[in-house]
Amino acid sequence: MEIEQFSLELTRQFCGIWPSMRSTMSESDLIEYQAQMIRALVENGLNTHDAIARGFKNARRNGGQYPPSVPEFVRWCEKPVSQRPEQRVLEIDIQGESTQEERKCAHKLIEQIREKM
Repeated sequence: MEIEQFSLELTRQFCGIWPSMRSTMSESDLIEYQAQMIRALVENGLNTHDAIARGFKNARRNGGQYPPSVPEFVRWCEKPVSQRPEQRVLEIDIQGESTQEERKCAHKLIEQIREKM
């Protein structure tokens, strides 16, 4: 996502989630907020469409009364890390439905991992 496009989208979405944002932040504060947000996302490798969409989704779900701090929005953009080891091992992007054979193989692999723990 291009920086200018993200800045506009950030303002648009955040003002939709927190309608009072425009009235409580001066134009210069809003510009600085956008700049810090962009810098943080680029520094953390989260300046992708998927990461930013994940951040906006979390903003709508976890919003609270005020717009998020920059570090909070960065956390919202990060891909969640699986908690169980077998979930991390098997975390792959599967397109479509898995076959019966693929499910059996996955279950067998999980059992092997559990036995070694």
